[in-house]
Amino acid sequence: MRKKPKTSYWICLIVFILLTLPLVKAFPEHVCSRQMITDSFNQSTRYMLQTRGMILKATGNKPADTPTVQLNKLEKDQITKYQGRIAHQQKIIQDSRIVSNYSLKVAKYDGYVLDYLALAKSRGCTTGTLNDQFHKANVLGTRIVISFLNGRPTNIYRVVMAADPIVNNSLKHDSQQVSKLRMNNTQKQISNSCEAALLALGVILIVLVFSQPNHQSDTMEALSDVNYSTSLFSRSKPRGKELFLLRSTKFALLLLIIGLLVAMYSLGDVKWSI
Repeated sequence: MRKKPKTSYWICLIVFILLTLPLVKAFPEHVCSRQMITDSFNQSTRYMLQTRGMILKATGNKPADTPTVQLNKLEKDQITKYQGRIAHQQKIIQDSRIVSNYSLKVAKYDGYVLDYLALAKSRGCTTGTLNDQFHKANVLGTRIVISFLNGRPTNIYRVVMAADPIVNNSLKHDSQQVSKLRMNNTQKQISNSCEAALLALGVILIVLVFSQPNHQSDTMEALSDVNYSTSLFSRSKPRGKELFLLRSTKFALLLLIIGLLVAMYSLGDVKWSI
C-alpha cells in the first residue's frame, strides 16, 4: 500500500514556491522581436526629423551660431508627446527577456534622440548644439544600418543622412580635397607622359643625326684637294635615303621644340625630373 507524503514535504514545497515567486515576477514576460526593434528605430528617426523641421521653421535656416532656438507652446507639447512614445518603446526594449546587440544599439539610439528632443525644448540652446546632437544620433544610426540592416537605409533614414549639416560640410571638404588630389594625379600622369615622349624624341633625334652621311669630311677633302674643288659647288641635292633622314631630323627637332613649349606652359607648376 502506497504511503502518503509527510507533512514536512508539503511544508518544504510551499516554502520553495514562496521563495521563487518574486524571482518569477521579476523576470521579464515579453520578448522583443527584430521587427519591433526596427519599428522603434524608425519611429525615433521619424520623430527626430519632425522635430528638426520645427527647429528649421523657427530659426529660418539661420547659421549655427544663432543665440537661441525658440519654439512655441504647441510645438513643445508635440515634442513632449514624442518623448513619451520614444521613452515607452525604449523601456520595452530594455526590459525584453532576450537582449541582443541590435536591441542595445537601438535603445542607445533612442536615448540620443531623446537628448535631441530635450535640447530642442530647452531655452538658450543654439542651432550649433542641436546640430552636434543630431550628428551624434546620425553616426550611431548609420552604424546600426550598416551592422544590422544590411547597409540598406530606409527612405526616412536617407533624409536624416542628407539633413546632417556636419556630414554635408565634411563631404564638401572631402570632395574638394579629392578633386585637388585628382588634379595633382592628372598633372603627374601628364608630366610622366611628356617626359617619356620628350625622351623618346631626343633618342630618335640623336639616331637620325648619326645616321646621316658625314658631309663635313667630304667638304674638307674638297677644299684641300684642287682636283675635287669643283665638286663642292656642283654637289647634287640630297635624294632618297639621305633626303628622308634630313627631313625626319627636321621634323623630330620641330616636335621636340613644340613638346618643350607645351610642357613649359601647361605644366609650369610641375617639377620635372629630367
